[in-house]
Amino acid sequence: MKIRHLSLVLFIILASSLISCGSVVEEIIEPTLDISLESGVYSRDTLSGEWTRLSDSASVITSGDLDDDGLDDLIGQWNDQGGVFVEYASDGTWEKMGATGQTFIACDYTGNNHDELIGSWVGQGVYFRHSETGVWEQITTDTPWITCLDLDDDGKDDLVGSWNNELYAYMSTQSDWVKLSSGAVNDLAACNMGGDKKLDLVVAWADNGVYYRDTGTQEWHQLLLEGDLITCADINNDGANDIVYGIRSVLNPGLWVQYTGEKDSVNLSTAVPVDISAGDLNDDGKDDLIMTW
Repeated sequence: MKIRHLSLVLFIILASSLISCGSVVEEIIEPTLDISLESGVYSRDTLSGEWTRLSDSASVITSGDLDDDGLDDLIGQWNDQGGVFVEYASDGTWEKMGATGQTFIACDYTGNNHDELIGSWVGQGVYFRHSETGVWEQITTDTPWITCLDLDDDGKDDLVGSWNNELYAYMSTQSDWVKLSSGAVNDLAACNMGGDKKLDLVVAWADNGVYYRDTGTQEWHQLLLEGDLITCADINNDGANDIVYGIRSVLNPGLWVQYTGEKDSVNLSTAVPVDISAGDLNDDGKDDLIMTW
């Protein structure tokens, strides 16, 4: 497992004047994340089940291969540092990507087989960052919560956004939003739930539980009765994606997983997450759970 060192981050700050996204420490945590531990951004190794603290708490967290080296990089927004940053997995260096926004994701929006960072800024719209030049380009003036996946199987990721209690798709072949459904949305994710190697849209509805929309059949299927935050990863390393979800209510607060084929959920942490995601941060070929709290 790769461990990030504080000395490396301090060196980068002095050398390049980039703003660090928090104190990065070398720390291994037991498989069940203890709420009494220091808050921050943690990753859970899929093979060992161990938690590792990566940085101070972020308001948004995701991952993607932004430098095209085949490794997932940690991407997050640290409001006290004034922007969204990436920590490159290859050498642990940090780089500021843009100003503080609403939400960020990484996907192949242009169809060039490279991850691009996509961000949503209130009052400004949705932009994507060209992987080759670093230039930001506007996609739309609307400012929804967003995720991305290839809804029409054309090889390019399409945007899915939610605002004003409506769910829309912005197809790569079109120039406007297409309505998918209605209802207030807590969170969005893209996961392979149908077993056909295609990503499916997963939605945590505010009043109707968690559903996924099969990309092949376009039919909706219920996964959970509740969920405020959602992501997916093969948590138990059995070859099938599991649904990981965060609960912020007073009844069942914390981080939970429902393993594929199981009826009951398992608690992973009593800490109430601010955001969750998944990505292969340690280059072992397995997506690891990422949580900030």
